[in-house]
Amino acid sequence: IAGLHARGGTVVLQQTFDPAEAVRVIREERITVLHLAPVMLDALLDEVIDPQEVESLKTIIYSAAPMSLGILERALARIPSAGFLNLYGQTEVIVSGLPRELHTVSGSEVLGSVGFPFPGFRVRIVSDDGADLPVGQTGEIVVQSNSCFRGYWDDHASTLTTLRDGWCHTGDIGRFDERGLLYLVDRKKDVIITGGENVYSPEVEDAVSRVEGVAACAVIGTPDDKWGETVCAVVTVKPGSSVTLETVQACVRARMAAYKVPRRLVIVDQLPILASGKIDKKRLRADIARR
Repeated sequence: IAGLHARGGTVVLQQTFDPAEAVRVIREERITVLHLAPVMLDALLDEVIDPQEVESLKTIIYSAAPMSLGILERALARIPSAGFLNLYGQTEVIVSGLPRELHTVSGSEVLGSVGFPFPGFRVRIVSDDGADLPVGQTGEIVVQSNSCFRGYWDDHASTLTTLRDGWCHTGDIGRFDERGLLYLVDRKKDVIITGGENVYSPEVEDAVSRVEGVAACAVIGTPDDKWGETVCAVVTVKPGSSVTLETVQACVRARMAAYKVPRRLVIVDQLPILASGKIDKKRLRADIARR
């Protein structure tokens, strides 16, 4: 926002995100740049009936959570006037970005990445014991940069946990490919361990979101006496549609290993959303546990 002001730009703010109202404001104010979380972009796309309504858009920046390939491909097709830019980082440190020119390859694996680390940033993928992992293997993303935060206010214990040996431990699981592109796999605390196998929720969410009738989804682990945890899909449904566990399982099974297929489906009126635009999985796990 500061950069826009410095260039003489106008910033239009919504007190609460309303996708229908956002489309109206884009049209009437001729908005050129949007910055949205993926769940917000998905809701906005539902309100774009005619691409000319949002033809003023030149750049859409998305961040705060992993973007499913289905939503991104839909956005590229629905808003052809805009270039897309992915930013990956945290309040503590910015990490990488997928530039707009790489968003032209619709359907490519590249769209599933969070881009290249920014100049001057050192990024490593490490195991639980801190050892560097080779290209293609998943581990925690750790970052070193002069722009990294210096510590949490009045919370020395958390600072020591996050900043270790000069590296910021993000708590995110990721991997590099042979081109140097970084892929965000999941949050460490959101990884589902079922029958000794790791299930990364974003890839299952991408498959579930493709099920006809699913409006939005989140995948979490729920306690299971046999498997330790079981994969649970929590969804909202489009008006007039019906979604069953069988249809969700069939869609996921066609795309990935059997142990990643949800064993449970919960349909809710809405998913809990944090102020940042992320789905509040901590609250969601607590709500589902009470059902």
